[in-house]
Amino acid sequence: MAKWNDKQQKVIDSRKLSGQILISAAAGSGKTAVLVERILRSILDKTDGEYVNNIDDFLVVTFTRAAAAQMKDKISNKITELLNEEAGKEFPDKELVDHLLKQQVSVGRADICTLDSFSAKVVRENFNVIGIDPSFVTADANLMKLLKDDILSEMFDELFSGKDGRYVSSADFCELASFFFRKTDDTDLKNACLKIMRVAETMPEPEKWLRESKINDSEDREKALNSLRWMDRLLEDIKGQIKSAIDINDRVQEIAAELAENTEGMTDKEIANVGKMVAKAEEDREKLDILYQAADKENGGSYRLIREALSGCSFARKGTGEPEAYSNLRGKYSLKSGLIGSIPENLVKGGKLPDTEELIAEVYDNAARWINIFVDVCLEFSERVMAEKNRRKQYEFSDISHFALKVLSECEDGRIKRDEAGNAIPSRTARALSNKYKYIYVDEYQDSSYIQEDMINTIARIRNGVPVNIFMVGDVKQSIYRFRQAKPELFVNKYNTFENITDASIEELEKRSGGAAAGAVVGSAEGAAGDVNGAAAGSAASGDDAAADGGSGRSGRSKGMVIDLSKNYRSRRPVLDATNFIFSSLMRRDIGGLDYDDRVKLNFGAGEAGIYDEGSGEGRKTELIIITKPEEVPEEDAEDAVSADAKTADKPDADSSTKKAAENKALADDDSEFGNDEYEAAVVADRIEELLNDESFTVNDEEKGTRRLRASDIVILMRSLKGRTDAYEDALTRRGIGVKVDNESGYFDAIETVTMLSMLRVIDNIRQDIPLAAVLDSPIGGLDDSDMMLIAGEEYEGRKASFYDKCTAFRDRYLTADKSDETKTAVAARLDRFFKLRGEMVSRLGYISISMLIREILDKTGYDIYASMLPMGERRLANLSMLMKKAENFEAGSYSGLFNFLRYIDKCRIHDIDFGEADVSSDGSDKVTIMTIHKSKGLEFPVVFLAGLGHQFNKMDEKDNIFVDGDDHLAVNYIDPKRRIKDKSFMSRVMLRLSTLGKAEEEQRLLYVGMTRAKEYLIMSGVDKGYFKKCEKGFDSLDYKIRSTLKDYLTWIEPVVMTGTKDVITKKVMTFDDIDNIGKVRRLNGKMDYDSLTMKLERLSAEEDVRKKADEQYEIYELSKHYKYKDDVTAFAKMSVSDIKKQLMEAQFEDTERYAGKELYDPADKKGLYDFMLDCGDADVEFSAAGAVRSD
Repeated sequence: MAKWNDKQQKVIDSRKLSGQILISAAAGSGKTAVLVERILRSILDKTDGEYVNNIDDFLVVTFTRAAAAQMKDKISNKITELLNEEAGKEFPDKELVDHLLKQQVSVGRADICTLDSFSAKVVRENFNVIGIDPSFVTADANLMKLLKDDILSEMFDELFSGKDGRYVSSADFCELASFFFRKTDDTDLKNACLKIMRVAETMPEPEKWLRESKINDSEDREKALNSLRWMDRLLEDIKGQIKSAIDINDRVQEIAAELAENTEGMTDKEIANVGKMVAKAEEDREKLDILYQAADKENGGSYRLIREALSGCSFARKGTGEPEAYSNLRGKYSLKSGLIGSIPENLVKGGKLPDTEELIAEVYDNAARWINIFVDVCLEFSERVMAEKNRRKQYEFSDISHFALKVLSECEDGRIKRDEAGNAIPSRTARALSNKYKYIYVDEYQDSSYIQEDMINTIARIRNGVPVNIFMVGDVKQSIYRFRQAKPELFVNKYNTFENITDASIEELEKRSGGAAAGAVVGSAEGAAGDVNGAAAGSAASGDDAAADGGSGRSGRSKGMVIDLSKNYRSRRPVLDATNFIFSSLMRRDIGGLDYDDRVKLNFGAGEAGIYDEGSGEGRKTELIIITKPEEVPEEDAEDAVSADAKTADKPDADSSTKKAAENKALADDDSEFGNDEYEAAVVADRIEELLNDESFTVNDEEKGTRRLRASDIVILMRSLKGRTDAYEDALTRRGIGVKVDNESGYFDAIETVTMLSMLRVIDNIRQDIPLAAVLDSPIGGLDDSDMMLIAGEEYEGRKASFYDKCTAFRDRYLTADKSDETKTAVAARLDRFFKLRGEMVSRLGYISISMLIREILDKTGYDIYASMLPMGERRLANLSMLMKKAENFEAGSYSGLFNFLRYIDKCRIHDIDFGEADVSSDGSDKVTIMTIHKSKGLEFPVVFLAGLGHQFNKMDEKDNIFVDGDDHLAVNYIDPKRRIKDKSFMSRVMLRLSTLGKAEEEQRLLYVGMTRAKEYLIMSGVDKGYFKKCEKGFDSLDYKIRSTLKDYLTWIEPVVMTGTKDVITKKVMTFDDIDNIGKVRRLNGKMDYDSLTMKLERLSAEEDVRKKADEQYEIYELSKHYKYKDDVTAFAKMSVSDIKKQLMEAQFEDTERYAGKELYDPADKKGLYDFMLDCGDADVEFSAAGAVRSD
């Protein structure tokens, strides 16, 4: 068997222990292999000489279906290895072989699945318990969003018409709508309702959560205010900022103390000033301690106390003769502009927290009314949606999870019964499953939600009120699914409260736990029932803890053990050093709940495992490339203003240098000004080209040992790809480097999608000018820009004639009546053919499906062949196939018809539902990959470029009128109906601030995931136009204020690199003037419009044989017989990539006319390859198997 390190072996051996076990497995620590080995060893364990465990005794919950399938395969392969090993022995162990064969047969049907799959299984087997039809299906997520929009529209119409709903009155709704409606539509109000419901649906009991979101009046309003969850978190935030001020004050006191100890040579006045400085620092500390105590709720602090303490607090002004370091540090915790000053700055206007009575009035006399109406609207909406789902027998994943939780819990009047600690009381079904599953494994536990936690706890085996057979694996530093309501605090609570047994002896722990493994806890279903009923499933949380976790008993204060796996077997040492360096300063318990200390830092393990040499990575230190504006470069930083490569390269002469700068400035000043993405993409592409051309740069290969770096070894990771990939595709293509984008958006902007949807719109209703113009000005219509101008330039009857009327008039005028102008006659002929094609498709629409209609259009026009010949043709062809597949899925639902399909597409765009371009990433081509950090989770790459670090984080929700949080419930802006005014309320400002803290945690973890994808080399880059100004002011270390700021990644990284003492990251600063070979991206309908030279570059390759090139040229020829630039396309049968690349640079990417074929593609008009070669071949070219050779 494989060799495991001490901690991995402890995880495997911990199967002998009884209790909850949490494995904190850092990136690249081999957690999947350990998980599989632990399951396998459990299967092989014996008691009294007999095998006691089978694969059927396990419930293994994974995050994705792919992970579940992979785990089954790994277990099956391990079993096969053991069987082969036994088969090779002279005397095989028959008992073992029989046992293994039994497991091999069972592993395929074992409960190794996602929690969604497990929930569906529970519901289908117990449909009678919740009263739903067993033939239900899982609804298409996109269609369900459209259904909800329709139901909201219908409900709003009824309420506006004066008809009261079951939960909300028409009068209340109309009053609410008057403040949340736009003048033109109800989009804002709909979005607010959908936003609330998205959060509610992730809660264990959505209706209960909604009702608890209401603000009910109280006799003691101040006590009720201080008991609100958001108030607790506000005080914690203020405490964190004061704590940072206290830390700064410690440094202030150190400076003052050093001065007091070295007064020799000072005048009496200077000595007196030093004494004042010491007194000031001590006085500051006393005031800060008072503020901290006033915000510390555990020690009697409250909102009133902190508000009064802040109002009455002031710090002494700067004195004469004070050292700059001393006065600057004191200024950082001044109330006006420092850390504490950011409290009112982030929350209110005017520099003060609102008076307690004013805040109470805001919450209970204003916000409560609007929040309660919102809740009633959502209750009404939720009931109507569920009724429609029941009618259709279609449910979302969240619905199935709620059904499963109800099946597994005791219910009364449709509500889950809970014990005093807030834990769901298991049902008979749950107790039966508890007896079935000896072991429950939860993979990726950091991404669990409250409902998943409740479900697992209901089926867990319990001893003394504590689950004893739950084994959880995850890494909270990689919890990046906050938008799906993942709750990393579930992991954090357990991690901070469970006993750390990383360095403990398994034997001693086994003795202490009584020597009973989880599988021996319960011997029968009756025993399980009695045990669960006696103690209640879930954690042994106190009532206070349960309340703090939303009343669901999800506290981490339960007995359990935690083991840390921190050895990384993925990356070279420089990658780990850089990651540890940044996160030891960035990740703290006050934001994220976890200190990045020696316990969790990444340790180099690939050396001892023989993957890399112990001293590997020398010369591959992680890079940070900062791109900034060239002006105002300080002299002391002049050396940093060029890259390291530029320093050693031969300097160009002054004239050429000046000329290059002038050219760049001229390019930047014209109407095609480059954006940050173009500059950064050029830098990244140059660095990639350098690495690919460096023969000494090798990477590890499992088969070959080491080899040269390939383009497919490189990935460019970004936080978001939206609107940014074009620049990188263009920059890499300019340098002759292949690129593929793994994008979750962009489908509706792809030119082939736009064209085909335009064709469908014209078939549905030809009097739509924009779609008609789009499809005519495409290879389907066969017109070009000059043809369109001819049509538009004619005079027609009626000043407001539609474009369709103009086209038909033009056709009638020049096709039959006036044939004197051959050009216009040809255009009229193409219009006529298009209208006939459209008519034929309309006639077929009545008896064929939409997907078949799309197929017919492609067959009739050959548009799919044309699309496949464009750059990234394989993806374009896959996009067209995806459109047909989406049409099939649409018609399989309750909607039908072309009109409804187009409406479905329109609403997908309105609701920002993008299918993402088709995935063709498995083509095995040697191309650089571009993907999001989210998509890269679980993957690894030899070389990682972490780009776009200067892009600001998304803060769109700051403009919302309502704020929603699963723990803090709802907040709305201040509304005064009498004065007709609306403004940010203190409550909404607090929620926004708390949301900012949550996002800061998430973004830190995303940065960690991005950095830890790299195996061999990590390069980070970002644009910071104000970098030199920051250098003039000086960088501060990462304190609470900076770490809680939500701006961009460079805001966190730069201070660490600039103030840190470790030399583990190479900083390179480049100005815009340093960047060569940059070009403005040409776009067509949101996508790149390549000229003919780029099309050649995509088509041709030195490895392609002549026949393949001829076939490609033949297809282009058949589709574009009248293409004006045919000579440019067919000039050479073979060109080198270098020659084409040179032409690309010279051409400056000037626009060329796109396909301008004069006839629609006719499949019957095909000639043979031989005829084609005779028609368009060069008489002086001889063809042979070796290639095409010109005879002269």
